Amino acid sequence: MRNANKDLIFTIIGTGKVGSALCLELKAVGYNVKFLIDKDLKKLKNVASKSGIKNISTEIKKIFLINSDVIIISVQDKYLPEIINDLKNININLQNKIIFHTSGYFDSSLFKILNINIVRTGSFHPLQTFNRLSFSNNRLLQNIYFGIEGGLDAKKLMAIICKKLNSKYLIISKKEKPLYHFACVFASNLLVTYLKTLSQTASKLKIKPNKSFEVFYPIINETLENIRKHGFEKSLTGPFVRGDIEVIKGHIGTIKNDFPDTLTLYKLLGNKTMESSIVKDKLSVTELRNIKKLLSD
Repeated sequence: MRNANKDLIFTIIGTGKVGSALCLELKAVGYNVKFLIDKDLKKLKNVASKSGIKNISTEIKKIFLINSDVIIISVQDKYLPEIINDLKNININLQNKIIFHTSGYFDSSLFKILNINIVRTGSFHPLQTFNRLSFSNNRLLQNIYFGIEGGLDAKKLMAIICKKLNSKYLIISKKEKPLYHFACVFASNLLVTYLKTLSQTASKLKIKPNKSFEVFYPIINETLENIRKHGFEKSLTGPFVRGDIEVIKGHIGTIKNDFPDTLTLYKLLGNKTMESSIVKDKLSVTELRNIKKLLSD
């Protein structure tokens, strides 16, 4: 393999939301992404045309792999084992290649079935959300963190790529990948559901669903900024910190009447809030006990 620099030749398998962003952004920082593979020909042609790549295929071509230094598999998790098995069936020597996938959940042990040294395998997951294909450089991979895992050679290259993208990385062990991915889902997917629940609640106030985020955005944004600047504890306000048990009772009564399916969520988050050190510092033992009892009933 060539030295770990921009002279490396890349193949990307999968030009979906993550793969298309990788393709455009790696090229933008000078990497030679030469080969693209995807079963969806229309999508493949669109991404290739925007990135100026001429070598494309709807199936894994041996010639692409032979002429590549780095192979990135960027497909949905459910298709990843299938793609790796396809690579095995092609039956070529991958010993001098570096290969990694972009799954947040799976680790590099999936590559054990291939004829390749494990030090050259890894996983390279962008801690970012992708809700559409990239047909221009949206810089979604810049100034973020990547979760990287794998063998020494693979991690060295992934670290260099992160630096080129002006991003940082976390070293994740194989056993930590499910926990890491859960944290990512909590940060993004479940956040969307949380805010959608807020929107449904706001509908009772005659706020239209497409207007609710605009209404609540300032308080959401300021809260996030407070957390960024001052940390979690100093950003917590409201009835739980003040020990306003009558207000909390009122919340529970309203939720039971109007949104009973969210009562468990309210009590769960309320109980987690009561564990905060700032709450424990401000409330008496009796106040803490009474609120926790209310949230447990």
